[in-house]
Amino acid sequence: MQALRAINIKPMDLSKIESILSDFSTLPKEVLQPTYLDLCQYPTRRFEEICSRLLAFYFQPLNEHKLNDLVLKSLIECLNSQKQFNYLANRFTVIEEENAEGKRIDLVLIGDNFIIGIENKIFANLYNPLEIYMERLIKYKKELTIGVVLSLRKISKESEKELLLKSGFHNITYSTLINQLKINIGNYLIQCDNKYLIFFNDFISTIENMEQNNILNSGLTSFFYENSDKLDELFELYDEFNKRIKSIQFQNIQSMKEEIIKQTNHNWRIWEDWDLGCDFIVNNHKLGIESYFEKSKSNPLGKFFITITTWNLTDWHYFKDTLISQFPDKNFQINNNRAELSYETLFDQETDVISGVLIELFNKIKNINWP
Repeated sequence: MQALRAINIKPMDLSKIESILSDFSTLPKEVLQPTYLDLCQYPTRRFEEICSRLLAFYFQPLNEHKLNDLVLKSLIECLNSQKQFNYLANRFTVIEEENAEGKRIDLVLIGDNFIIGIENKIFANLYNPLEIYMERLIKYKKELTIGVVLSLRKISKESEKELLLKSGFHNITYSTLINQLKINIGNYLIQCDNKYLIFFNDFISTIENMEQNNILNSGLTSFFYENSDKLDELFELYDEFNKRIKSIQFQNIQSMKEEIIKQTNHNWRIWEDWDLGCDFIVNNHKLGIESYFEKSKSNPLGKFFITITTWNLTDWHYFKDTLISQFPDKNFQINNNRAELSYETLFDQETDVISGVLIELFNKIKNINWP
């Protein structure tokens, strides 16, 4: 057997590793799950259109969602206006893509004494002709004429802030609207339609995922950002550690293979550098031996697993009764279309001992009188 050498890799201060792992262990391991809209993977512009359509549906109090004026009321409250916004549900109107001199306002909400034009901004920069939009809204001659840019992130570029100021539009972020929705929704849950509530919650979760701009909770994001250099070094060392282990395992399997072939006069193969095995064909049914190393804490060759395997259940049913009678103390398991009988697990054994066990098993199977 090849002497086991210490796995020497580039040193890293163990105290740093322990500190990193200690900090990591205290963090919640929440990963944001994809929403239905996330899974749809719509292109950027198309996704904004879909969000506008969803908003149009939920803005309308009499639609099937039965959330009544939840979204409309929440938006109005986000405006922080001292004015009274009057509307009756059966007279309230939502217009999608209202024409304004050849340009289109994403949403227009028309109540009894007000009109609100909404430019929906999920991804793109703000470049729209807001002054033209406002001129179109004014033509409705309502007491209150409001322009809103509903954006994923707060408008902060000076050029965009100037555009808002000139046009009289207000910037409301999705997070502000969603927070207000969460405050108000408790009063609407009793009468709402659960199916549309699920869709509504999915929409909100999708927007919140986009606001965070990552798939991890904020604690994990900060941890990875602050420790990126140390983690890169740690992962590099761990990858090198595993490569060295696999190399040692393969070298020992290769050595065992050569000796076992001599002793059994049978074809043995190594699959993907880690699985040593052979096949038997009995009456057109295939049975095999599979074996492999698994590292333990102190030894890259610490464990060695040996199984008797069939790769489809038709073959398993042919061999099953005979195998159970020949190896009554062994357990088997079925996974999908594959069956395995666990023959032996060896701990910290020399390769000549392992080879002897494999040869013994080979001879047992070879000498079975199959039906």
